[in-house]
Amino acid sequence: MIKDPKTITIKVRDKARKDDPTVDGFCDRLIIVEHLEAFPENPPDDHPSATTRCEALIHILAEYLAAVQDGHPHCDENFMAYHKKGVEAQTALRKARKQCAAKQNVEVKGRLEMQHCNGTATFVKQDPDTGKITVDHGPKEKKDQKELKFEIPRLPLRDDSMKSLLETSPLIFSGEIEEIEEPPAHWSNFFLAYQRVRYGMLEFVRGGVPGIYLDVHHLLVENTASALIGRPGLDPRQFVQGKRFVVFAEHAIDPMATSSYRLVSNYPRQVLSLHVGGGPEFAARRAGEG
Repeated sequence: MIKDPKTITIKVRDKARKDDPTVDGFCDRLIIVEHLEAFPENPPDDHPSATTRCEALIHILAEYLAAVQDGHPHCDENFMAYHKKGVEAQTALRKARKQCAAKQNVEVKGRLEMQHCNGTATFVKQDPDTGKITVDHGPKEKKDQKELKFEIPRLPLRDDSMKSLLETSPLIFSGEIEEIEEPPAHWSNFFLAYQRVRYGMLEFVRGGVPGIYLDVHHLLVENTASALIGRPGLDPRQFVQGKRFVVFAEHAIDPMATSSYRLVSNYPRQVLSLHVGGGPEFAARRAGEG
């Protein structure tokens, strides 16, 4: 990173504050030392797969470096690709330390989890009044805990331009918003945060999934076209019940299960495009198809 001719400014702060991100602030290029020091320097004896201080820092630096090398220093461009680079860097370190691979860092029902491929996880909780975080590694790890294998289709690396999404998204459909889940407490930074939207009245442009509705988990990244201003969530002025969109989606590992999948939106900058048309005739045709 130091040798790269391109430059990036990373802000470093010693102490945590109220309303701080967890663990870092990708959009602000902010690293909080007190957050990193909450992680152990080495895995505890009864939690050999635990996420360590070095692993958290390596994820952050790999993420920032990938963004600046790609010429996208702002958080609203290609976030997911850079986050994947961070997870890959975690896994490289973990393999060197003879730990199982990093699975994903994600918010699950309000809890922040760094999931590992043997079913264990490191949990992070943030005090809303002080901004400080505490780290917990869950129950003691079993000595015979086996690494789990996950097979996710390998997709071409894309940016979030409309052309790239049209060319590479495995699932594209037109749908009408039926239900919008309450937003999580955090933006996507070190941990991925999603908001679920249910779509009905489906018409597939590419691919297909059985059923009369689809639940799509939309990635929440601050300062993006689909984001709410001021707090985490999808913009309610755009995401209105009954409104019809074209959605670009793909399958991803369900963080609440070890072997199932869910649909996630590809990228938050241009993840949705308004679909013009589809009035009563469209509805009647879909109803007639059952």
